Amino acid sequence: AEQDWTGVFDEASASFLSSTYTIKNFTVNQSLVDPTTQAKTNTATVYDSWTGTSTSTPRPDGSVDANGTINVAGIVSAAKTDAPPGGAVPPLNYSITGAKADYTTAIKGFRSRAILDLVAWFVAHPSKELIVKDQQQLKDKVLAALPLWESVESSGTMNDTAVATAIGQFAIPAATFGVGMNGVSKDGRLREAFGLTGITIPPGIAPPWTDGLIPHTFKIDVTASGVDLEAPVKLFVAQADLSKEPPIPAGSEPAYLAAFAPRNSMNISLAGGEISSGTYSLTYEGAFTVNFAGLPTGTATLRMKGLDEVMAKVQAAAASDPAAQQAMGGLVAFKGFGKAEADGGMVWAIDMTQ
Repeated sequence: AEQDWTGVFDEASASFLSSTYTIKNFTVNQSLVDPTTQAKTNTATVYDSWTGTSTSTPRPDGSVDANGTINVAGIVSAAKTDAPPGGAVPPLNYSITGAKADYTTAIKGFRSRAILDLVAWFVAHPSKELIVKDQQQLKDKVLAALPLWESVESSGTMNDTAVATAIGQFAIPAATFGVGMNGVSKDGRLREAFGLTGITIPPGIAPPWTDGLIPHTFKIDVTASGVDLEAPVKLFVAQADLSKEPPIPAGSEPAYLAAFAPRNSMNISLAGGEISSGTYSLTYEGAFTVNFAGLPTGTATLRMKGLDEVMAKVQAAAASDPAAQQAMGGLVAFKGFGKAEADGGMVWAIDMTQ
């Protein structure tokens, strides 16, 4: 319904030194068809307001450090699926409401000038024939833009989200997420974090004995590292001939894996993990090496409070519910691998070796 934007552009660094924008009553309508089931889903989403800011600080090396914010309020989304006649998938209709969502992003060493030059090159080469003809220029532009950025860190929160479905309403009072990644460098890294707090589900969809056992808090924070993103990109630039299909020589694929993972492995770390309910709290952390030519190695630590209370609830239900009986067997084995702590909790120390 309304859009306002203002910004100050710096030609030397090809970046906006500052900018602000406001969008009011922003509507998005989508129609998607599942290629397998041919089910058609129509969604309509309305945002009462969408605002944002950005700042950039040029650096002596020609890149910029940039920060941005996004604030969205009054989110309403509805989806309706029309399944084809006789389809095996029943229609899935739902609506989502959210009070607000806030995001922040920080970019270090963003190669704004070189990236804009690369975009401009594609604008000047709008066909495959022109791209192939001048592909050496393209390769030079790509190399000049590396590593694109040094690092990107983004985090966000969503508040008072509710999902209404045919079986009832789900609620997520608070959700958080974070994403971090390095650029196309030898120090390849990708981090993803996700958390939900205060989750509630509709009554009646889980057995009564699970009251207090279904998690209301869930957090995961995982980072992949120990890989080289620069070497395979430079190898592709050196080998590629865009006039051919495929553009790289046949049989060269193993060289890309060796360039990507020179130690033939990747590191995975978990931090600040949590699964909790009103009855228990389970936290975990760990660090592993995924060996592409062997078994993973590493260590992990899990701590839990409330396991005895969980087992008492499940034991009481096991006499009449087969699902509880099966769960009880797993809990007994789970406790057997752990070690009691002085505060009444349990700890599991995991050491994975070859």
